[in-house]
Amino acid sequence: MLTGDRELRKLAENAGVNCHGVLWVFDHLLALGILTPLMLHQSLSMLRDHPRCRLPLYEIAVLLERFQAFFLHNSVRN
Repeated sequence: MLTGDRELRKLAENAGVNCHGVLWVFDHLLALGILTPLMLHQSLSMLRDHPRCRLPLYEIAVLLERFQAFFLHNSVRN
């Protein structure tokens, strides 16, 4: 199940339902090669900057750094 609702996540996990959040989706888009690290960085930055974003800022920052490391590393190699 995909949810950003903490209470729904607790309920689902207590019922044995596998639960993930929005940031997990970003991880998997990278792992599956669906979007480039640069696209993911831009998209997550826009999401973070939206006034109604309630995602954990620390976790967003960690993910943004990881995406940035991917595209900076690849630009240095080219």
